[in-house]
Amino acid sequence: MISYPVMPCPGRPALVLALCLILAQPPSLSGQSCPPPRSALVLSGGGAKGLAHVGVLRVLDSLGLRKNTIVIFSNDNGGEWLSRNAPLFHHKGTVWEGGIRVPAIFRWPGHIPAGRVSHQVGITMDLTASILAATGTTVPADMRLEGIDLLPTLEGRAPVIDRTLFWRVMGARPQQAVRSGDWKLVWDGRPMLFNLRADIGERTDLLAREPEVARRLQRLLVAWQQDVDKEKQ
Repeated sequence: MISYPVMPCPGRPALVLALCLILAQPPSLSGQSCPPPRSALVLSGGGAKGLAHVGVLRVLDSLGLRKNTIVIFSNDNGGEWLSRNAPLFHHKGTVWEGGIRVPAIFRWPGHIPAGRVSHQVGITMDLTASILAATGTTVPADMRLEGIDLLPTLEGRAPVIDRTLFWRVMGARPQQAVRSGDWKLVWDGRPMLFNLRADIGERTDLLAREPEVARRLQRLLVAWQQDVDKEKQ
C-alpha cells in the first residue's frame, strides 16, 4: 500500500491515494486457494500526470507484468471547491455530477481493447466485484456484493446495462440522489429531475414536464434509504 496526499503539494502533484499490487497467490474469501496469480493495481488521485510521475506502468512493463496486471486509474469523488469541474455542476461533498462523477481508466492488455470508450455506468463498489472476478477469487454465497463485474462489458463481451444507483450526503445540508438509466432525481433543498444524456451539467429541471418519472425515482429512493437505515439498526 502506497499513500500520497490528496491535495496538491509544491513539486508533487496529488497522484495516488491507494495502490494495491497482488503478486503472490492469494487465498479466496472462503479460505480456499485461487487460480494462478494475477495482479490488480488500483490508482486513485488527482491527475493523469500521476501515472508518468510514479512510473508505475514503466515498472510493470520492465518486470514483465504488463499482460497479467489490471491497472485501474480513478478517484473517490469529484474535485474540491477550488477545482474546475465544467461541464459538471458542483463539487466534492455533493450528489451533483461534479461531486460524484470521476474518471475511470482500465488497462488490461489482451482483454480490454486499447482506446475503447465505454458508456457503462459504474460505481466504486464495482471495482471490488470486477477484481474478484478477474482474479478468480471465490466469493462466499452469503456475501452480498454491492457492485457488479464491469469487465465483460469493458472487454466487449456483454452489452451496456442500465443501472439504478443511489447517493446521499448527511449533515447540515442533506442531499439525496437516484440515477436510473439516463434519469436522475436530485434532492437538494427541493426535488429536481434531470436527463443526463441530454444535460450532463444538470441545468434543465424536468420535474414539471416528467412527473411520472420523478415519482418512480422517488419511490426507489425512499425504498433504498429505508433499506440502508435498517442495516444501521
